[in-house]
Amino acid sequence: MRIQSLTPGHDRELTRFLEQLGAVQPCVLGYHYPFFRDMLADLGLGRPLYFGAWSAEELVGILPGFIRAGATGAAYCSLPFFGPNAGVICAPHCDERAIHNALLRAAVEHLATFRIS
Repeated sequence: MRIQSLTPGHDRELTRFLEQLGAVQPCVLGYHYPFFRDMLADLGLGRPLYFGAWSAEELVGILPGFIRAGATGAAYCSLPFFGPNAGVICAPHCDERAIHNALLRAAVEHLATFRIS
């Protein structure tokens, strides 16, 4: 499994993943899509920090979230509920536990190196 930060360059793949998943599971909401991510960033919610999990060349899981830093520290808020709730979304035909573990580990490792500037 390959874990990578999702950038706007992945928007087509992310949208395709969400549309396919939303057709079979009710876990996909409007604010998981790139247009909502961009709107929240434009409103100053924070910096998008999304991670994706690939099996072979297929996107099989995402961890969408935002990081916001202020004078007193930083917080990472994962979607879907804008709280620190580990909002991993997985494709139904995959090892969900492995995807959750890998995405959450990637987020924790990234945040361990985060510096407030």
